[in-house]
Amino acid sequence: MRVLLLLLLLFTLAACSGSETSMPDATGQGPRLASFSPALTAMVVELGLGDRVCGRSPFCDSVDPSTPVVGDLLSVHWEQLARINPTHILIQSTPESLDRSMVDLASRRGWNVLVYPLVTADDIQHAMAVLPHELGLNDAEAGFARKRSASFQQRIDDEFAAGPILHGERVLLISAMEPPLAWGRNTYLGQLLERLGASNALAVDGWVPMGFEDVVRCPTDRVIIVGNVEPAPSHPIFNATGRMPAGVRVDVLVDEGIQLPATRLPDIVRSLRRVLSSGEDS
Repeated sequence: MRVLLLLLLLFTLAACSGSETSMPDATGQGPRLASFSPALTAMVVELGLGDRVCGRSPFCDSVDPSTPVVGDLLSVHWEQLARINPTHILIQSTPESLDRSMVDLASRRGWNVLVYPLVTADDIQHAMAVLPHELGLNDAEAGFARKRSASFQQRIDDEFAAGPILHGERVLLISAMEPPLAWGRNTYLGQLLERLGASNALAVDGWVPMGFEDVVRCPTDRVIIVGNVEPAPSHPIFNATGRMPAGVRVDVLVDEGIQLPATRLPDIVRSLRRVLSSGEDS
């Protein structure tokens, strides 16, 4: 459970972009957003709405650092949240896991609580698609945000346009942690893998801690070691994969967005396609 919580925190600790300018609001009126997730904050920035963020988590580095901190995945600064009085609160979670205190306070204050899990690729694409419609934007901002959202979706579609790379080969996705953490079905990377024609070597949902001996014994055709940095050659994961049966191909996928998919999803698809294609070419 501690390992899974760590992964969830890693997913929310940072996100890309921040270079996009915000769409100006000529009226000076509009939504005031409090985001408890760096990934969701990055999505808002990607949509051109960074100036609408009036409250953030301490890890949201894609907006002005002077923006008040209202909490994170594990805690809420209630007084600060009440002080900024947002119109919308963005939380990376599921409705079932939502803090009831937040629901009650939002109900009393008239705040809109928007919850997005961001676990699968579908979750990420859905959030990017619906945010322009759920934030109470004026016509100009909504139109601009919809164009940015459509561009994001198109970049992903373009990566899949060439069709699948593999044809049912089993692939084990493993993060170079200790113990290793495998990506099962219904994770964003597992979902991308299947869209590219592979079969996940783990017939389970979510992230699964695996011992090194479990890695050695896993029936698979390929192993992809994933991370946001290159693992050291001395990492035990290479000792484990080196003991797997002959013919099992081992590749390394390094992308700075691995632990923070959000707006980097198109880039991650490209990185995964490149790794799988290099294996097919060889």
